[in-house]
Amino acid sequence: MADQETIAPLAATAMLVLVIAAVAVPLTLLARWRGRRRDAHLAQRWDRAIGATHRPGVEIAYIGRVYQYARRGCKADIEWLAGGRLQDT
Repeated sequence: MADQETIAPLAATAMLVLVIAAVAVPLTLLARWRGRRRDAHLAQRWDRAIGATHRPGVEIAYIGRVYQYARRGCKADIEWLAGGRLQDT
């Protein structure tokens, strides 16, 4: 029959595993839920931005490459989505 000295470390280990699982599982589920919510929000923002391009004078550009960092501002190449033009900023 197992004695008290053998059972105590096993019980402590099992308790530790349960505590870790009780914390890790909800955090993982929360992170996945927030990621899906963030993706939906970003998709909605992108749809609004694309919709705004139909107005006169509105264009979308994205940062192609940042080539110099500084304390105030930075230098980058941007590309305009509609025409594919590159511009140094």
